[in-house]
Amino acid sequence: MSQNMHHNIYSHFQHTMPASLYRSHTHHWVYTGLATITLLGGLGATPVTLVHAAGVGQSAKIGTNAKSTKNATTTKATAQKTKSPRAIPVSNHTFVVNDFTYTTNSDGTRTITGFNTGNFDYNSWDGILAFPAELSTGANKVTVLGESAFASTKVTAVDFTNLPSLTTLVYGAFMYTSLTSLDLSPLVNLESIGPQVFAAVPSLTSVNFTNLNHLQSLGGGIFSGSAITEIDLTALPALEIIGGPSYSGEHTVDTGAFNNCPQLKTVKIANMESLQTIGRSAFRDCASLTSVELAQLPALTTIDWRAFNSTNITDVILSDLPSLTSVDSGFYGTQSLHQITINNINPTVDIDNAFSGTHNRGIVVPTTLNDVETAKKFATKINEADNNKFTGPDIWYANATVQYTFIDQDNNPITVDGNNKPVTPIALSGPIDTPYTVPDVPEIAGYGEPTLYSGVATGTFTFAPQEVVYKYRATAKPFTVYLVDDAGAELKTQQYSGFADESFDLTPPAVDGYTFKELATRPIVGNDNARALITELTWIRNDALKGTSVKFGANNGTSYKFVYSKNTTTPDPNSDTNNGTNTDGTGTNTSGGSNTGGGAGTNTSGGSNTGGGAGAGTTADKEPTDTAKTPTIANTNPTPLPTSLPGSGGGSPTTRTPTTLTNTPAYGYTPVTTSNSSQKLPQSGNATNHLLPVIGTALLAGILGSLYVFGKKRR
Repeated sequence: MSQNMHHNIYSHFQHTMPASLYRSHTHHWVYTGLATITLLGGLGATPVTLVHAAGVGQSAKIGTNAKSTKNATTTKATAQKTKSPRAIPVSNHTFVVNDFTYTTNSDGTRTITGFNTGNFDYNSWDGILAFPAELSTGANKVTVLGESAFASTKVTAVDFTNLPSLTTLVYGAFMYTSLTSLDLSPLVNLESIGPQVFAAVPSLTSVNFTNLNHLQSLGGGIFSGSAITEIDLTALPALEIIGGPSYSGEHTVDTGAFNNCPQLKTVKIANMESLQTIGRSAFRDCASLTSVELAQLPALTTIDWRAFNSTNITDVILSDLPSLTSVDSGFYGTQSLHQITINNINPTVDIDNAFSGTHNRGIVVPTTLNDVETAKKFATKINEADNNKFTGPDIWYANATVQYTFIDQDNNPITVDGNNKPVTPIALSGPIDTPYTVPDVPEIAGYGEPTLYSGVATGTFTFAPQEVVYKYRATAKPFTVYLVDDAGAELKTQQYSGFADESFDLTPPAVDGYTFKELATRPIVGNDNARALITELTWIRNDALKGTSVKFGANNGTSYKFVYSKNTTTPDPNSDTNNGTNTDGTGTNTSGGSNTGGGAGTNTSGGSNTGGGAGAGTTADKEPTDTAKTPTIANTNPTPLPTSLPGSGGGSPTTRTPTTLTNTPAYGYTPVTTSNSSQKLPQSGNATNHLLPVIGTALLAGILGSLYVFGKKRR
């Protein structure tokens, strides 16, 4: 009975009962009666209703949280949408031609030599340098930024947009400034960056080298002492040398192009058709440098003296360097180096002391079969180099790998086990042409024993990566099959378990004395107890599944209920088992009747034989016995059902001795429990007790009648 219905009934009695009764608070008894009806009627409700009610409450709570999350997301998205883009720095001073000093070059163009501080208020200037457009054409055309032109000034940012004709940056042009980032891409005609142009700028963290198609050389120490973390020198087709001529016009000796960049971590030099030399000490003393890639450099011949000395390089990639002839101690003292990957390297390259003073126990990885011999050469030279002399387990070697991976019955990689813990492939490495031995294959929770699916478990390392695959079969959730009659009495129960790829036949088992009627399923929903109540009490009829086959894995723990109707038996006309008369010529009367047939008859319980043939009558002093036929099933010794169905919570499950159904198929799965009980299984739907509401209503009527008589007598 709903709350609104209660309120309507209460209001009706409030308006129809005598005022004296209402004033004497008799109306409270009315509401008490209604509450009694509610209480008594509520006792007929089933746990299904309560569970669903709880579910609704939970859904409402989840919905509220979801809405809050959505609002939070919307707010965040709005905040991001309204966030202003980063503005391009704009100087508080607009520079003009006369704000700089110049010299004139032999070709009539100009070289900027510095600021003309007498022409603008240098002290009030904010440090953002933007060259005027007039410096790109005509008599004011600038092609060179001269020696130390802006060194030790308050420059914090430079806009090179209006200097497309610039070809040369001379020694120390921006040394000792406060630059934080640098974009050189507008300098489309730049040919040379001299020594130490951006040196001693500790605030400089990034440089853009794109679009410099005419750049031919990078001088020594151009970024020395900066905070640059990454150098990407790719697609510079004209670049010939890194670590070019020093200020004196001679090649650098101790000062490389990127020497002493303490924050530099990665270097990539690639896709340069003209690059011939990586100069002396080019990246020396870059203590944070860990990774170097030199690739697609067809003209590179030399990695010069200690180019990468005193760094912490761990990995080096040397790819497509067909002209490389010398690595003159280029990686000397790289004590953290442990892997070199090579691809298409000149096999005659001189690397005698290229890696002297490096770390032991490293590997050289060939990329193709053609690189195997070169990889072995690298390993041998490293082991024999000065300050190395590696032997035994400390040697470097040309490396090969074998990986052990794990798949399930559907050939999908197993990434987590049944406990949701990660499953990681096993990787082995070792010298090419040496044997490898299979490691211990792991047990994976939720899976059976593995079998070798592909590859060779124990073999020899080859240059090409090898893979050994083991296949596992996932174990499936167990499920239960119930056989019941149409009144709900249990005839037989059996639980099954097996692997996910095994099948179960849903052909109804034959039960002696019964005929199959319908099939119902009970899926598992969630793992919490509240959900399990729904699972236990709700069955879904699904006759379409009859005779089909289902995989254990796809079944996902769904249980099945086969419902049977009891067969009707027809009495034998020649047999009377209860005070009847057999009029046939022959017959037997077993309970106080008479046999009047013409043939021989037998009366076994106080009756008479009046037939024309011989008959015998015996009297037994006992009550009549009903010997009607009883249908027979495989198990005739029923045991009680557990307090809860298997896998559903509640009391501890009862262990039973397995029995075999009449038509149990050979599925390959393992039956684990079975039971036979006359108890009834839970039925579908909500159970309703109609008696208690009727009693409550009768009580309320009696109370109201008494009150009415009492009020009438008082008046």
